[in-house]
Amino acid sequence: KVSAYTPGTAALMAYNGLYPTASSNYGYVSVPAGPQQIKLTLGVLNPDSIEITTLSKTLDADKFYTFMITDSINSTRDSSKIFIRDSSVQVTTGYYALRFIHAVWNDTAGKKIDIWSTRSNRTIYSGVVPGAITGYTQLPYNALYSDTLFVRRSGTTFGLDTLNSVSFSNQRAYTLYYKGDGNINANANIRRRHLATYLNK
Repeated sequence: KVSAYTPGTAALMAYNGLYPTASSNYGYVSVPAGPQQIKLTLGVLNPDSIEITTLSKTLDADKFYTFMITDSINSTRDSSKIFIRDSSVQVTTGYYALRFIHAVWNDTAGKKIDIWSTRSNRTIYSGVVPGAITGYTQLPYNALYSDTLFVRRSGTTFGLDTLNSVSFSNQRAYTLYYKGDGNINANANIRRRHLATYLNK
């Protein structure tokens, strides 16, 4: 096991959470390279009591991966279980690297989104469909300014969500992701559609 669960306590892997935490090696845990079985179980009284799913993956040595669970981990759609290798390219001094994952489910069928950056004063990702993952883009770093990012319906200024005053550090790599239920926009609902970000390295 790479995660731990004690009966009577809250599960460590929960909706809207990261495991390991960002303070723990930037959200990574070390596992052996080569063929691996990745099993997710629902811990009740016994951590292995209910198996949710098992994935077979071959992991390269000295590489970093992100495993993101979306609406239905047992779906045959690749976008329901996003497993991707993270960037190992050194980010240029004076820049930060950013990629985007569209992980919202129940979004309007056939509809695409754009990501608008206030600081850059332009669309930084356009025409992104649900389940899509962009590559890393290097964007200029400036310690004096934060950014506000908007999710917009593609080709319009119609806003779907906003990530206010987000800061990115010099030569770091981040993932920006759009998560939640596309039919929920109430701020009080934890499963609402929402932009969020985490640090890769």
